[in-house]
Amino acid sequence: IRPCIILADEMGLGKTVQAVVAISSLFSAKAIRRVLILAPTSLIYNWRSELHTWAPGLPVVLYQGSDRYGLLYGGARILIGTYETVASDLRKTSSGGQSFVDIGIDLLVLDEAQLIKDPNSVRSRIISKILSGRRWALTGTPLENRPSELASILRFLHYNEFSEPKDIKNHSKILYHRD
Repeated sequence: IRPCIILADEMGLGKTVQAVVAISSLFSAKAIRRVLILAPTSLIYNWRSELHTWAPGLPVVLYQGSDRYGLLYGGARILIGTYETVASDLRKTSSGGQSFVDIGIDLLVLDEAQLIKDPNSVRSRIISKILSGRRWALTGTPLENRPSELASILRFLHYNEFSEPKDIKNHSKILYHRD
């Protein structure tokens, strides 16, 4: 079972800082070597700033620009990218023939995870293919309209447990799920 976390509360209460401190702790314990953080475009610079503030010894690279694949295979410890850029690149392969999915991510963090709430969206399906040892989902709007909107996020975190749409209807499975 892969360690997964969903951190959901009101906007502005410090989910990013909590995640950064936890990431730093995992690096210190040598439990992870590589992190990919996906966030909306408006938040990638905030992530970089918080990482520099709360985990100053960790090298952070923004996954952007025309030579993004060079960043993937350059050994960056923390990559921060947008959903759109990563989803677009996941549809392609690098010049070396490897897929972005194959680079070896130990921790995949989705900020504003409600952006994958539609399980049938291309973004949700593609992002879920990224191989990672751990997965975290952060959201300030976990229940925008109805509990079923958590289905895609839970599927991202625990595919085997929430692989069918009917699984989300069993609210006790959501509320009392433990690894």
